Amino acid sequence: MLTSGLRPSSTTQSGKRRKVQASSLEEEDNLAAKLRYGDVALIFTEDDRGHARFAVRSTFKYFKGGNRRAQQKTFTWFDQPDVLTCPVAHLVSLALHDEAFRLPALHGAQSIFDVTLPAGQKKITLHWRDDVLDKPILRTSDGWSTETELPSSVASKRLRSLGEKMGYREPVTWYWLPRLVLNAVDGAGSEEVRNQVAGHLDSRTYRNNYQDQHISLDVASLVRGRQTEDALMQKLNHAAADIDPNCNLPLAPETLQQIATLLDVVALEAECCRLAQILRDQYGAISAAPSSDSLVAQHTQSQRKYRARKQFHRSRLLVQQRRDYFAHRDTELIKMQLSNGGSPDSVSPKQRVCQLSVPERATLVALATVGDFSSPTSRADRAGAVQAMADLCRRVELPQHRRGPETILARELSPSSLSSKPDKVPDTDPFPLRCLPFQCLFCLGDERLILGDRTHNFNRQQALWKHARKYLDAVDEREKIFCPHPKCRKLDVVLCHIQHLKNHALREHGIRLQCR
Repeated sequence: MLTSGLRPSSTTQSGKRRKVQASSLEEEDNLAAKLRYGDVALIFTEDDRGHARFAVRSTFKYFKGGNRRAQQKTFTWFDQPDVLTCPVAHLVSLALHDEAFRLPALHGAQSIFDVTLPAGQKKITLHWRDDVLDKPILRTSDGWSTETELPSSVASKRLRSLGEKMGYREPVTWYWLPRLVLNAVDGAGSEEVRNQVAGHLDSRTYRNNYQDQHISLDVASLVRGRQTEDALMQKLNHAAADIDPNCNLPLAPETLQQIATLLDVVALEAECCRLAQILRDQYGAISAAPSSDSLVAQHTQSQRKYRARKQFHRSRLLVQQRRDYFAHRDTELIKMQLSNGGSPDSVSPKQRVCQLSVPERATLVALATVGDFSSPTSRADRAGAVQAMADLCRRVELPQHRRGPETILARELSPSSLSSKPDKVPDTDPFPLRCLPFQCLFCLGDERLILGDRTHNFNRQQALWKHARKYLDAVDEREKIFCPHPKCRKLDVVLCHIQHLKNHALREHGIRLQCR
């Protein structure tokens, strides 16, 4: 979808879209704003050499402007050798996770790749179940729910973060993607095709807002009558020409210390300390203060402002550090070559050691190789990689700061250990009925998490309460609820309401889920 050049509101829900009063138009807007299973078709066919190929055909619809002009278009994406960027692999893995195939026999990745094309047929479509046709494909996890439609704000944040981690010089935004796509399409097809991809009425919009300022022709060679360097020109003008993951360097400790000494940060910290001291003098502890006291809200607000200001300065310095890195990188590379006798091997990129704590991701890395579609071994590896992606869909990762050396229960994975075999279960029971006091009862029962995240013990009671609040807020206080502890789930322990769950958690599991 990133290579389609579509607007974010064509695939994700935008909170800033104008609401239409008519109910029929509201429903039409909701259908146009999300990509559903009903908009996507998985097609199986064969190429001219008789090799089995898959394709994804997606139909997008978006209403633009005051007259609500429809922009419906259909893209076809073929399977790619790289499984990590293959649209077919991603769709099949998600469909296996959702059990979306109409035929129950299609329950694993290997069964998908065992499909063959009958004689006399040019293509066949793997249909979805009727009850999943309206299910959004782009979703996010929010507390207990996994059916929340992905907001465009979250998608934009993830896209920008992905671009930074990959090492792009400029921020990767939704506007950056259409520019990349339309400049790649320009020249390969007619202006009408380019306008159809972009959804423009004429070419003036492209020329004024999207056209790349880099001339894609080797004008000097054309003038001199020589053979043009088209491949070299395309290489230099490519968006990934300056990509460098080594630009993502953490801030130095002395820089972080300087942030704490800035005047605005010091003033906000002093205000937090002043309000905290008042609460301690009145109630003995901040946690003992009633929520009805206005000082509690003021203290919480001051903490948010303090953390936001520190994060603002950290982000600003990180951006400046990335700019300085790209500004001085080439000079430093040349200097290193000259100081080492001109050996290019002395300035090779740094190799980062990646510790994979999720078994499904380790399996995916081991099997995600680029191979020939016709090779049986490559097809078997691809089926295993797609199955690992499907298994990875049920996993949820928590922020990195939650996992410390004493809580993460994973090994450093060497190439020989990257296999599909599951991790050995520890001899001791990881989920005793009586838990550690600062463990999260909901994380203990969340099978989507790795073992280290499920059994994590917070360092403070307040940190546990803040973490568990997102689970408690997602449940109606008067509804019945299952105890999420693994042992209680096996016994189908049902509590009458949220307060009953809190009492049960403290009495049976030793976990306090509420303030005193």
